[in-house]
Amino acid sequence: MIEVKQTLFILLILIVQPGLAFAGVKQNSSTFKTLTLNIHCAQNNWKFRLTHILDEVVRISPDVIAFQEVCEEDSKRETQALFIQSYLVKKGYPFKAMSEQFTHFAWANKFKEYVLLISKHKVESIEKDYLPASPLQRGYVAFLINDVWYINTHLEYKSENAKFRQEQIYFLMNRFQQFPHVIMGDFNSSPKSAEQNQLIQNGYKNYFPGNTHTGAEDGNESARIDGYWFSKLLLPDINFLGGEILLKEKVNGQYLSDHFAVLAIFQFKK
Repeated sequence: MIEVKQTLFILLILIVQPGLAFAGVKQNSSTFKTLTLNIHCAQNNWKFRLTHILDEVVRISPDVIAFQEVCEEDSKRETQALFIQSYLVKKGYPFKAMSEQFTHFAWANKFKEYVLLISKHKVESIEKDYLPASPLQRGYVAFLINDVWYINTHLEYKSENAKFRQEQIYFLMNRFQQFPHVIMGDFNSSPKSAEQNQLIQNGYKNYFPGNTHTGAEDGNESARIDGYWFSKLLLPDINFLGGEILLKEKVNGQYLSDHFAVLAIFQFKK
């Protein structure tokens, strides 16, 4: 059963993604920024990586932030969500809401994996639940902010699992079809894939600016897996200003994740 919470489960902050065509308009107080990033769980010196990721988040100061592969290790009682929360508090980042949804046990069952959503703005409602079943259970978490739903998800992976991604996308479209919304996160397939084509057929527009996986060459369409889909009910109300891929550079010889972040910027017309 879908769980809708009017009170906030956890406090934190996240970014909302614009996208599509760039209008070249300078940012101002009405500009809305969203950011999505798969943070690669608790792998490869994660506190070092996450500290640098969060420093960039604080610098950019997005309105909504969507993180995927946020992990918890039972044996050490360490949670990345609490690390993120405390670090943003220490840096003075003005978040008002944070919530997470468990998805599955990852990395040989060593970690519990979550999707995490953060907002600078007052959240009118929170919804989170599992997606339709797949080899690795997946989920979503969504915030209602000023009558728009911002949905963070991480879909099933592997090319042979396209049918599961198709069912998961259909579920999200159907669940939020009556509301303006944006679906953001790690889709584990290209916006040109057959499973994502159903979004186009239902009037969505996407923003996937390029390769977002560290292991792929530039221009590899199959690595264009992180981005945004904007619903047909939202599109008439926003102007797209721009966006970019972030966190592409190594720090001390190490990538900060196995994915790059995607920033989207837009303005509401009203």
